[in-house]
Amino acid sequence: MWQGRVELIIGVWLIISGFVMALQSPLNLLIVGFITAVCCFNSYKLWQATVTGILGIWLFISGLSYFVMGTGHGLITTLNFLIIGIIILIMAIWLLVKPPKESETQTV
Repeated sequence: MWQGRVELIIGVWLIISGFVMALQSPLNLLIVGFITAVCCFNSYKLWQATVTGILGIWLFISGLSYFVMGTGHGLITTLNFLIIGIIILIMAIWLLVKPPKESETQTV
């Protein structure tokens, strides 16, 4: 499933961003959050993708909080990158290792 691969890349990117201070910007959260939400909500039948889509919305709101709250950092913290990245990475591995069962259709 391509969603699992996209989630894997996003999870690794967020973990790397958590360790590299130069990547911890609101623009990074906005872009990654938007891509995560759009890609994962596209496959609404998988609960792992739905959870990851909700996390994508959280990332987008975290990036937006910087502009709403002014000069403060808002929700842009190292832990935000690391925790969300680890959760998305776990969901991606879960999705790749155990793909969903395809529904059997009867042909008449």
